[in-house]
Amino acid sequence: MEWNPMVPELLVSDHRASRAFYTEVLGFAVLFERAEDRFSYLALGGAQLMIVQDHPRGVANRRLARSPGTRPQSADRGR
Repeated sequence: MEWNPMVPELLVSDHRASRAFYTEVLGFAVLFERAEDRFSYLALGGAQLMIVQDHPRGVANRRLARSPGTRPQSADRGR
């Protein structure tokens, strides 16, 4: 399996239901999972996507790491 250079990561409200929809209804395969993070990396043909459960103290509230030498995004300024 070749990893795509850019893959969307979708925040979902119910990881279990979303995973079932993508795998059982649409036919995506699970390539990688982190159950403790409610994260799945899925593929179907050449399409790949990631789903991760969003919650108040979860992934959506974490600050994303930046590569050295990149400018901070507006939300990061002044912190």
